[in-house]
Amino acid sequence: MQKEKLLYSLVAIAFLITSIVMVFLKVITYQEALQGASVWASVIFGIYNWRARVETEKIMKEMEEEQNVKF
Repeated sequence: MQKEKLLYSLVAIAFLITSIVMVFLKVITYQEALQGASVWASVIFGIYNWRARVETEKIMKEMEEEQNVKF
């Protein structure tokens, strides 16, 4: 999980640096860079939420097996 967070963070940083360079080179506008950043943020947070849900379900299954309790 820690390696995945590092990977997602590195991807976000790489996108940020690329966007800044592209804005300075006038390849894209500032508004387009902000729109791209919001899309990437949504994707990364979606992945975090999905992973958290999977981990929570796994823990709950383990608890059910240990205590013979249904949630």
